[in-house]
Amino acid sequence: MPVAFLADEQAEAYGKFAEEPTGPVSVLARQAAEVRSIAEQRTSATVANAARRADPSLPGDLIALLDVPEGKRLSELERMRRPPTRTT
Repeated sequence: MPVAFLADEQAEAYGKFAEEPTGPVSVLARQAAEVRSIAEQRTSATVANAARRADPSLPGDLIALLDVPEGKRLSELERMRRPPTRTT
């Protein structure tokens, strides 16, 4: 029985470690996530502003591509993204 108890204890310790790192690793991971989030927001805003400057109706047109028409399974954007035929 001591082997099973030890295995459970190890599994619990590993589970805690795998879920949330502690110490400097968690601080670094949190800071990296924050920086990544800020960079994503900045990139998104830059692209949106460039689209607006290029053509004021472009952002609305791009959003309309995401709508799935009634009776269809795919959006227009997904239809354009896929090749006409698929190779298997």
